[in-house]
Amino acid sequence: MNLTVWLDIGVSILFILTVIVCYRRGFAKTILGLLSSVISLAGAYFIGSWLSKLIYDNAIKDKIVSNVSNSMESSVSSTTSKVETATNDLPEFVDKILGYFGYNSSNINKGIDSTVHTQSQNVANGIESVIGPIVTALIAFLLVFLLFIILRFITGKISRMICRGFNLPVISTVNHIVGGVVGIFNALILIYFLSGIVTYAIPLFSGGKISYEDFNLAVESSKIFKIFYEHNFLADTLKSVLSVFN
Repeated sequence: MNLTVWLDIGVSILFILTVIVCYRRGFAKTILGLLSSVISLAGAYFIGSWLSKLIYDNAIKDKIVSNVSNSMESSVSSTTSKVETATNDLPEFVDKILGYFGYNSSNINKGIDSTVHTQSQNVANGIESVIGPIVTALIAFLLVFLLFIILRFITGKISRMICRGFNLPVISTVNHIVGGVVGIFNALILIYFLSGIVTYAIPLFSGGKISYEDFNLAVESSKIFKIFYEHNFLADTLKSVLSVFN
């Protein structure tokens, strides 16, 4: 069986299956399922983003700055202690000269300690500014994932309760018929986009067995796939991008 036949069969099967699935689900279940997913995702995103920032600022940020600063100070403590020892061992005449200008070994040591502390804080704040967004993003990802599951469960329960009203004999029949009609449009849209992707996916992942020229010839010989292939903006866009590398 050649590629042309497979393309037409694939489009036909996808169209029929999409219409059947939407018919069985019905218009109400299809629309409510989509709405519940969108609402759950949007709610999880906004709540998760807000909570992740709140958790980081109140429970993690200060610990990062404190730990890094303490680590920096401890790493240079041996050096500063040696400097302080050296300043304490300054010759007496040098100490007297410094005293004329308002300095002594004690003031110098305090200045060194203050400088080390300030520099450690600056380094810690700099590191936190880099690590912070990464940690916040990770927390947000986990929260959005968990919140989506929770919200999807809740909205799913609500949508199922609403769908029970569509199980009455007359309403149920209309619901399934309208669902089938919606399925036709869903199938057409789905095939339209997939045809644009398949146009370059098959030659690209065929391992050299099918060239772009062979695929285009198969499309031109097809009866159904060709309808979706022609004037397909996605296929045209991919063709323009690929032409740059030719």
